[in-house]
Amino acid sequence: MAFSISDGDAPFISVTMSACLDDDELPHYQDAIYSCPGYGTKNQLVDYTLVTEYLITAQALLDFVTRALLRPEVQKADKRRKIAMVSPAALSFGMTRVFLAHAEKMPANYNVFRTRVEALAWLESDSAETI
Repeated sequence: MAFSISDGDAPFISVTMSACLDDDELPHYQDAIYSCPGYGTKNQLVDYTLVTEYLITAQALLDFVTRALLRPEVQKADKRRKIAMVSPAALSFGMTRVFLAHAEKMPANYNVFRTRVEALAWLESDSAETI
């Protein structure tokens, strides 16, 4: 698996992506994140710092969003949740921005940051404003 998920005592779910992300990994990630007890209510911090290669197609991103919108966990989730993505490298930042273009219909507030400090500050703020 190219990801690890922690849904412990922290006020947010922490996701660490690593190694190579590809089209086949996305459905596994969805199954894992939606099974987290805090999915419907907690904010999320998704960190792409350790990703070394992206083999994700535009079609796979579109399929990801389509599958998500059909899931009851997503439909029932608090629409005010914030999902902060940390993407320090140029490639990961660009890929995350591509995902954001596909995710406009997703029921949460998404934002991408270059540093974990910026992402945590946004998650802890009262603002849901995105960049």
